[in-house]
Amino acid sequence: MNNTWKLETFSAEKINENIEKKIFTIPRYQRGVVWSQSQKDTLIDTIKKGLPFGSLLLYLNGNEKNNTYQIIDGLQRSTTIIDFVKNPALYFNEDDILDSGIDRIYKLANITTDEQAFKEQIKKDLFDWVRSGHKTLKQIEGMQFAKFGQKLSPLYPTLKGKEFEIGEIIEPMMKNFQEICTSISSTQVPAIVIEGDSDALPLLFERINSQGSKLSKYQIYAATWIEESYNISAKLKDLVEYNRSRYDDMIDKGIVLDDYESTTFINRMSLNAFEIAYGLGKFLSKKWPHLFGDSKGVNEINSIGFTLLATCLGLKYSEIKTLGRQLRDRLAGYDVNIFLLKLIESINYVDKLIGKFSAFKLNNRSVPTPLHSELQIVSIISSVFLMKHATIIRNLDKDKVESISYDFENNKKDWKNNLDKLLKKNIAKIYIVDILQKRWSGTGDKKLDQILITPDYYAKRQITKDDFINNLWVWFDALNEERSEYKKVARPKEAERLILAAIYLPILTANEHLNDEYYDIEHLVPQSIIKQKLERFDGDLRLPISSIGNLCILPEYSNRSKKDKTIYNDTSYRRKSNIKLEEIEAKYSFTTKSDLEWIGKKQKSSDDLRQLYMDFIKVRFGRLVDVLLKNFSSL
Repeated sequence: MNNTWKLETFSAEKINENIEKKIFTIPRYQRGVVWSQSQKDTLIDTIKKGLPFGSLLLYLNGNEKNNTYQIIDGLQRSTTIIDFVKNPALYFNEDDILDSGIDRIYKLANITTDEQAFKEQIKKDLFDWVRSGHKTLKQIEGMQFAKFGQKLSPLYPTLKGKEFEIGEIIEPMMKNFQEICTSISSTQVPAIVIEGDSDALPLLFERINSQGSKLSKYQIYAATWIEESYNISAKLKDLVEYNRSRYDDMIDKGIVLDDYESTTFINRMSLNAFEIAYGLGKFLSKKWPHLFGDSKGVNEINSIGFTLLATCLGLKYSEIKTLGRQLRDRLAGYDVNIFLLKLIESINYVDKLIGKFSAFKLNNRSVPTPLHSELQIVSIISSVFLMKHATIIRNLDKDKVESISYDFENNKKDWKNNLDKLLKKNIAKIYIVDILQKRWSGTGDKKLDQILITPDYYAKRQITKDDFINNLWVWFDALNEERSEYKKVARPKEAERLILAAIYLPILTANEHLNDEYYDIEHLVPQSIIKQKLERFDGDLRLPISSIGNLCILPEYSNRSKKDKTIYNDTSYRRKSNIKLEEIEAKYSFTTKSDLEWIGKKQKSSDDLRQLYMDFIKVRFGRLVDVLLKNFSSL
C-alpha cells in the first residue's frame, strides 16, 4: 500500500470554485449537511477572529488528463465557507453593529419615543437592509451607505434630509464588515492532500471518525461498505427511492455529489450494502411504524435495517460492522432480492401475531409507537426467518456462527411440522412476559446473539397460565412500589399500554377496531379527586395513582371533561356518548358502583386512605387478570 500526503492551502473562493467545477468532489457516502446555523455562525466567527478552525482532508484522484479531489473530511466546514462566499450577508450579526453608531442615529432622529425600542428597531432595519439588498460579495463591496438613510427617512420623518449623515454614521461599521467579507473569502484553508491507493479510503474514513463523536457507527459504514453494488428488483424499488431522497436532499443543500445524478441513480437500480441497510430501515419504519418506530429525517439513519440484516445473516451484534463484506459471502449465490423479500415475509408474519398490541389505537392520535425495544423485535423476526430458511453451523467453543446456508425455495421441515404452530401459540405470551420483566432493557445485544444459537427459542419456550398469572402479579406489585405519586402522575408507559391492549383487543368488535374513533386511557379514581385527598396530608402520603389497577379505556367523546367525576357521577358523558352504565361496567371498567363509594367519603387518616385505595386497585387488578386469562388462548 503506497500512500503519501502533503499540506496545501485553498482560499474560500477557490474551494467554492473547485466544487462548482467538480474539481473537488463529494462522495455519496458523506452524511450530508448536518450542521445547525449556530454551528455555522461559530465557524465564521472563529475565522473572523483569526483563530485556527481545522483543516480539510482531500484524496487526490490523479490521472493523465486532470486531477480531482474527494473531500474525505471537512464537508461541514467546506459547505459553511461556501455559504459565506455565496451569501456573506447572512452572517452579518450583532457583533458587526456599533452601538455608538445606533446612538448617533437616535440623537439625529430627535424623537421622544421609547429610546431602547427605537434603537432595537434601527438595528432590525439595518439587518434587513444588509441582508435583503447585499447578498453577494460584489454587492457588499459596492454598498452605498446613504441608501440606508433613504430606507429610514420614509419611516422616520425627522430623518428626512439627513440620509447622507446616516450613511456617514454607518460607514465605519459597514467598511469593517466589507473587510471581514473580503478577508474570509480570501482566507487560506489548510488541507491535507493524500495520494495513493484508493483501497485505503474506507479505513482512513473510519480512523478519522473513530475518536470523539463526529459520526455514528452507521455513518462510518457508509464509507466502509462502498466496494460492491447489488442490482435491486422492481419489487424493492422503495429502497432505491429512499436513498435517492437522501442524496437529493444533500444536492438541495448545495452539495455536489460525486458520481450522482438523480434520474440515472433511480434508473440504474443498484445499491451497495450501506444503501440497502439504510433504505431497508426507512422502508420498515414507513410501512410498520408500530413495530419499528416512525421514520426519521432523510439524513438520520434508522439502525433497524442494519441490525435486522446482520442477525438474519448469522452475525452477532458486535459483527454488524462486517455486514458490508459478509452480505455476498453469506448469501453464497442467492440473489439479495430474494433474501430481502423473504425477510419482509417474516416481518409480515410477526406483525400478524404481535403487531396488534402496538397498533391498538388507545389514545394515539398520530403514528402508533412500539411497545418493545428494537432488539426485542429484531430477535423475534430473525428467529422466524432463521427457523424457516437457515441452517446454522455453530462453533460453541468460540461462541460464533461458523457458517450459514439458506433454502428460500422450501421452508424447513421442522418449521412446517411443528415450529410454526408452537410459535403462534407462544409468541404473544412470551412477548408480554418479556416486556413485564424488562428482559430487553439495557443494550440487549447478548440476548440478541442467543437467537443465533437457539433460533427456535420463541417456538419452544412455554408460558403456562400459572407463569402468566405470577408474572402479572409480580409486575403489579413492583409497579405500585415504584409509583410514589402526589402532585405529578406518570403517563401510562409501554407495559401498561401493552396490558390494556391485551385486555381490550379481544373485547372490541372488528368495527370498533377499524372505525375512526379513539379510546382514552382513564383513571377510574380521577387524578383530581385523589390529589385533593392527598393534599390533606401535606405530601406525607403518596400513592400509585397511575397504577394499572386504576386504569381503563373509554370511548372518546370530544366534549368530555370529567375532572372530578367518576364514571358513576358523569351522567353527561353517558348521555352524550349514548353508552349505558351497564355496558361501561361490563366492557370497559370492570367495576361496580360499590367499588368507588369510598371516594365520596372523608377518610380519617392517611392509613385509612392508603388502605382503601390499595384495596381498590388490588381487587380491580384481580379482575383484569381474570379478563386476561379468558383471553389467554387467543393472545
